Amino acid sequence: MLYQGLSRQSIRNPASFLMNQYKERQIPKVLRPHMNVLTGFTMVEIVVMLAIIVFISAVVLANFPGFNENGALIRGQQELASNFRRLQSYVLSVSNVPLQNGSLEKNPPVVGAHFDKGATSYILFVDSPTGALNQYDVENDKLIATVQFLRRISLNKLYVVAGGACINQEFLKLDVVFRSPEARLTLSGDGAKISDSCSFAKIEMKTPSLGLVRTVSVWVTGQIGMQ
Repeated sequence: MLYQGLSRQSIRNPASFLMNQYKERQIPKVLRPHMNVLTGFTMVEIVVMLAIIVFISAVVLANFPGFNENGALIRGQQELASNFRRLQSYVLSVSNVPLQNGSLEKNPPVVGAHFDKGATSYILFVDSPTGALNQYDVENDKLIATVQFLRRISLNKLYVVAGGACINQEFLKLDVVFRSPEARLTLSGDGAKISDSCSFAKIEMKTPSLGLVRTVSVWVTGQIGMQ
């Protein structure tokens, strides 16, 4: 017999008795190693569980910035393509264009988008007949909107692709302009008109940490593409 003086109540409910005895330090030493089943998790089990939780959390947090950057990049790409279509719609139909200052520009004949390499934003504008044509002129043109990329995404490359008489060219500044009534496309790079033989331009966006890239292409035919 391991323990003397067991009451009838303790015999009927041994688990409860052992727990009470354990708490009161009255349980025999020979029974204490077998108390794990009655006292829940052991210290080793708790440590292992915490280690697993820490490992999973570290994996999730390590991938979280990349997930956010990729999501912001996709959103920026889709928004740019949508803004090109928005500019086309302004000159394809009779419309009042809302400006950034809150006023309206009635039926503008020329609208465009201006890009600077390395910038984290770009400009949508109404091209004024005074000043520089087919490109953004801060002194004369009217601002439709300044579009800011999320999570420090920047304009990595502004270029046209060779085809026919067109040669590969990369620019520090690019203007994409649409004219009414057919939304005809005119491209200007670094302040000079780009040859009409260049059928499309590409705008490449890049994330700051992982270097993920996506592009939006605009064709002279009016087609907008995403890659």
